[in-house]
Amino acid sequence: MDPGVQNSSNINQTQPIQLGGEPEYSVVIRFLLFGAIILVSLVGNIAVIFITYRNRQMRTFAYFLIANLALADVLATLCLPIIVAYLEIGKWVFGEVMCKLVNPSITVFAVVTSNTLVAIACDRFRALIFPFKLKPSTSETRLIIALIWMIAFLVTLPSYGSRTVTIDGYCLEIYSSDTEQQILYVKIYTTFMFLVNNFIPLLVILILYIKISMTLAHITLFPSLHFNRPSSLAQDSPGESPRNSVLLRNANTASATKRQTMERKFIRMLLTVVLIFFFCYVPFQVFFLIWSYLDLTKVVDNKALYYCNHYLHILMWLPTALNPICYAALNERYAKYFKRILRCSFSKLKQFGTTANPSGYTAASRRKSSPLSV
Repeated sequence: MDPGVQNSSNINQTQPIQLGGEPEYSVVIRFLLFGAIILVSLVGNIAVIFITYRNRQMRTFAYFLIANLALADVLATLCLPIIVAYLEIGKWVFGEVMCKLVNPSITVFAVVTSNTLVAIACDRFRALIFPFKLKPSTSETRLIIALIWMIAFLVTLPSYGSRTVTIDGYCLEIYSSDTEQQILYVKIYTTFMFLVNNFIPLLVILILYIKISMTLAHITLFPSLHFNRPSSLAQDSPGESPRNSVLLRNANTASATKRQTMERKFIRMLLTVVLIFFFCYVPFQVFFLIWSYLDLTKVVDNKALYYCNHYLHILMWLPTALNPICYAALNERYAKYFKRILRCSFSKLKQFGTTANPSGYTAASRRKSSPLSV
């Protein structure tokens, strides 16, 4: 369901876990982590979107999907301060409209993320297994991205419709006034969302990347040996010398080798993003699913639940900040343009400093230029 921290002993009235006397250092650590996640996520993902749409070389289906992933992370991050405030205050103070919008929208962005990861895996599978099939056109790319968002919105409609602020001041999903029906509906929808947002996408991704890895393992550079030694069945084109034919074949081999290397690096980056998603996002979703079926307060200490709940929640938001770092570290194109952005930023800071002090004199230079200085 929604990624906010919302649980209690009663399944039909989920609410933030409260704990009196949390050490001050723990609160400071959590706020610092959330602050760092928000800063890195907004700056990094906006840069990824800018780089992708600004450079023609990166206007491909795969890179547009990465930009879509970054867009979902940006929109989710913009909602994070409200969620953090809700967790700390313990009551929903943002009104009925925001209650119906914020939490379900975060769920939409999460489903967009998982569906986009599936689309990227499908694209890499197509590129390697069926290399001669046409790539999606620009209009087809837009249609696929629109479908990703539409599916995410449709599966989240029950949350949009059921969210309300209770008398106690909690923003909850209320499906029925009858307690038993409410518990049943919560279990059904929680299980459905876990399957749609976690289990099925990860299963599809796992199958596709296993097939991709097996294919890459069988792609070797043996054809290069083939090209270096002209085949007995090969015929040179008219007017072409044997030496030029060999050079052309070697050039083609070098180009194919470079493409294979780039493909391996690209897939390595995508696998890293998927692993980040699995190890950071899924644990909280499993925790939330278990909580929907079991009253953990009867078997686990409330203090342990509080820390587990809060820090798993931080872990769940970590991919929004780690993804752009992963792109910059593992993709040469993103790395190149990130460096350019940093250089431009530093140069503008230097220009700002020069503008603030147009004479170029510091206090030390004034002392040196003063006739009274020794």
